Amino acid sequence: MTNLDLLKLLGEVMGKEIKIKFVSDRPGHDRRYCMNTRLSYETTPLKDGLRKTYEWYLENEWWWRPLIDDKFFKEDEPWK
Repeated sequence: MTNLDLLKLLGEVMGKEIKIKFVSDRPGHDRRYCMNTRLSYETTPLKDGLRKTYEWYLENEWWWRPLIDDKFFKEDEPWK
């Protein structure tokens, strides 16, 4: 699944159109994420997990609202 596919799915979960702005990669951008673990875990279907995450953010605005004024979130490419 590409990042664009993921954003499309997230838009479906949210019931909104997601606008995309392409920016340059940040320094040290990871091309691949890989994790090896001996921990046991259960997987959740992606769409269900996105829905649960979206609902959590709606219900917990106190957690993310203060970040809106952070320089990193205000600038398109704060690493430049």
